[in-house]
Amino acid sequence: MASLDQYVENFINYILIERGYSRHTASAYRTDLEQFLVFVEAADNQPPGRVNADPLSRQSLLAYVRSLPDRYAPATVHRKLATVKSFGRFLYQRGILDRNVAAEIAMPSGKRILPKAISTEDMTRLLHQPLQQKDTFLALRDQAILEMLYATGMRVSELTALQVGDLSLPEKRLRCLGKGGRERVLFLHNVAVRSVQAYLETSRPHFLKAGNTSALFLNQRGKRLSRQGIWGLVKRYAKEAGITATVTPHTFRHSMATHMLNAGAGLREIQEILGHASLTTTQIYTHVDSQRLRSIYDKTHPRA
Repeated sequence: MASLDQYVENFINYILIERGYSRHTASAYRTDLEQFLVFVEAADNQPPGRVNADPLSRQSLLAYVRSLPDRYAPATVHRKLATVKSFGRFLYQRGILDRNVAAEIAMPSGKRILPKAISTEDMTRLLHQPLQQKDTFLALRDQAILEMLYATGMRVSELTALQVGDLSLPEKRLRCLGKGGRERVLFLHNVAVRSVQAYLETSRPHFLKAGNTSALFLNQRGKRLSRQGIWGLVKRYAKEAGITATVTPHTFRHSMATHMLNAGAGLREIQEILGHASLTTTQIYTHVDSQRLRSIYDKTHPRA
């Protein structure tokens, strides 16, 4: 029987190759599994009865689950347990385990964390912020990035993976490769098209220099702009715009979906744009809209 470390490697290869997960997602899975194994190993050195030496026994799994709420937020607890359950299912389906004990462990109950969106006014200020800086090349690039995030609701990993050839600016659309290798077509409004066009004509040739890359968004060294790079510029512009709420690249995705829902878009349409495999995932935005309506009700009803 191979070691658990080898099974983890096999599992990571499986989700990358057969399931089509991104390297970022696979890296998160690997980290979660490594932390799980470290916990079990450390707990096994404690007094008898604390945990079973078998990391995938019911006793070990329950001990791990009970340890999570003291160390992590509910959303992180949910993700880490989901990772272990996926790993257990993989081993069971491969015939390595006779019984999938992980499937018997219930997900911890907890309040569902609703997506955070910013107002249309805050979004407008944020989108205008890059043009306040002196470096024209960076200003045009960063404005194109922010406009595209808000226009399409793309995940930051999808944005960084874009190639120049994925764009069709005359038709105001682009091709996006999402989770699980699913491809979808996204649309751009006129402001976003103009921003991207200005970047392509002015900034990208400056960043490209002697390099030869088909990546759409480049850093100052002429390399593909990273997720960390986009996180950094979003944080900086939000701060400079005076937005007190926490803003990340994912905030653009939540805000676009929320603003479109408020303006009358249907859940099915939003599901297609966001690339959700299930409508259940998209329905969380109805809870956001309900909160908004509740707030308005409480403020305006004479008896509230």
